[in-house]
Amino acid sequence: DTEAFLEKFRTCVRAREHGAQKLYKEFYSREPSKPLFKKQDLLTVQNLYHLHCIMELVKIIKQEEPVSLYQTLNRSKRNTNRFITPVPSKNFTYRAPWLWNCFTQILDLGKFG
Repeated sequence: DTEAFLEKFRTCVRAREHGAQKLYKEFYSREPSKPLFKKQDLLTVQNLYHLHCIMELVKIIKQEEPVSLYQTLNRSKRNTNRFITPVPSKNFTYRAPWLWNCFTQILDLGKFG
């Protein structure tokens, strides 16, 4: 009950009757945040990470800079729009090409870069 939940914040503990002073675990239960993000058209932290990885990779592909990162990227010989990913890990040199391959597969991009 949303109204009862908000009422707990509107009144002082002394103003509530004795039985209504305890805040049970239902009061502290987590609420899903996805509807709030969707309503406000916000990206979640994970989606922001994916977006920034792909944006940085586009800059690296187009400008071929920084050279140290560009040299770690291994393009496919058959399909130059895709990358051969190294051993799975959590660092940028694996995650960015992997995300790029997923991204290009979903959008069905033609030749890029």
